[in-house]
Amino acid sequence: MLKTLIPLLLVAHAVASPSILSHQARRAGSPWNYNQCDSSEGPMKWGGVCSTGKQQTPVDLCGAKAFDGTAPSIKFDSANWDKPNKFNIKNTGHALQLDVTSNAPVLNAGNLAFRVGRSTTDGDSTWKLAQMHFHWGRSATEGSEHYIQGVQYPLEAHFVHFNSKYPTISDAVSSGNSDALLVVGQMYTLGSSESAALTTIGNEASRATTDGVAMNGDVNFAQLVNDKASFYSYAGGLTTPGCNEVVTWIVMDSPITITRATMDKLWAVTIPGSTEKFAVYGNYRPLQPIGDRTIYTTGSSSPCATHGVKEPDFQCSTDSEAQKNLTIVSAVLGSLLGVSLLALLVLGYKVCMAPKPASTAAPNISLNADDNELKSKTAPMQSANPMFMAMPMQNISYVPTNNTFSLG
Repeated sequence: MLKTLIPLLLVAHAVASPSILSHQARRAGSPWNYNQCDSSEGPMKWGGVCSTGKQQTPVDLCGAKAFDGTAPSIKFDSANWDKPNKFNIKNTGHALQLDVTSNAPVLNAGNLAFRVGRSTTDGDSTWKLAQMHFHWGRSATEGSEHYIQGVQYPLEAHFVHFNSKYPTISDAVSSGNSDALLVVGQMYTLGSSESAALTTIGNEASRATTDGVAMNGDVNFAQLVNDKASFYSYAGGLTTPGCNEVVTWIVMDSPITITRATMDKLWAVTIPGSTEKFAVYGNYRPLQPIGDRTIYTTGSSSPCATHGVKEPDFQCSTDSEAQKNLTIVSAVLGSLLGVSLLALLVLGYKVCMAPKPASTAAPNISLNADDNELKSKTAPMQSANPMFMAMPMQNISYVPTNNTFSLG
């Protein structure tokens, strides 16, 4: 019996503490995460410029101002932009990313960086595409980092460009110059159809690795951006630590459709080395204050809501209390199981070591129904116990105690 109980108790003890294993898996490999209830490494605790900066991203794109004079235009290099290409798809642990390693498309944004206050030079600038990645949430009602007029979308793509005056994106960021990067943001909304590029990315999402793997299909970036739409622009920063305030932001104001089937594939993407999905917390940063910055638009814009924006609810106090209670219950249950196991081992030892009692032949008693007399087939006992007398059957109780009997 002990051989059966011991493994069961050990398994039960392991199952009793799932929260600890899960928590370790979530924290492994990164000093920051998107869990808005994490009081040590979540978005509210990202340090450095992320918490002290005054030009942070994302923001709610509302109350935008038209450009003075002629609005700047943006133009993507059609030679490498609007054609199918093969890319490496990567799972960074924080996002699904496509790296551009050669034939990088070039974006001409005129003097946009100067117009929004990101450059001190009033002249045209060109930007090379380094990578693009996606941000999504826990469901179809959240996910984008930017909001447009108070509306959050289920998916947002960021096309990260660096100023072509730098040899690489690393050189651009490390320069610390405010005109180092330009990022184009594109929103997506659920619909009945999508581009071939989105279908390919959805099919390849589960294959993505931390080092990147060649995609089986081609992707045409022009299918991922509504580059004919109006756009918003402002001076901001990176949406991940260290939140460098070196970005000229362009966010297209018209979403592109993506099917539910492809969104399901993105929601199923897991953190490398873990079974935890990005969609447990989403991989988007909460809104940041616009402060004294100006948001510009080449289209139209309405004033921001006076009551602000209601962001998704994470119910942190409830989640924290539940986690605390689960930890306490796990500890108590584990202790009880440990004590029970020890008691069983001691009991088993005592049973094994106890001396065996000498065997004693039990008397063989029978009732003679004809004369209603109690007779013993063991003669010595019968003669030694003259008290055995005839009596009604129902009043006899048989309780062996040192070869004697109790009568009731």
